[in-house]
Amino acid sequence: MRTYSKKAILQSKPEITEEVIEIMNLEIFVYLDLIFFSIFLGFILMPLVHSVSLSVMIPALFFLLFLGIFRIFFRQKSRNM
Repeated sequence: MRTYSKKAILQSKPEITEEVIEIMNLEIFVYLDLIFFSIFLGFILMPLVHSVSLSVMIPALFFLLFLGIFRIFFRQKSRNM
């Protein structure tokens, strides 16, 4: 079995680096992170909040707030390019 160095691969094939960076910049990963963190926040808040509606509303508001912030940031970033 052959082992390869990361630096050697990146130097011989720089297009791999560009593709990885393009994939990491996809919006879907940011949306998935927000969804998973909102669900995690909801599970953390369940024992602390007595109302079920609050334990659902707080993560939902968190998700919507940061989704809006991300969209504003992404829109400004795409305009500057």
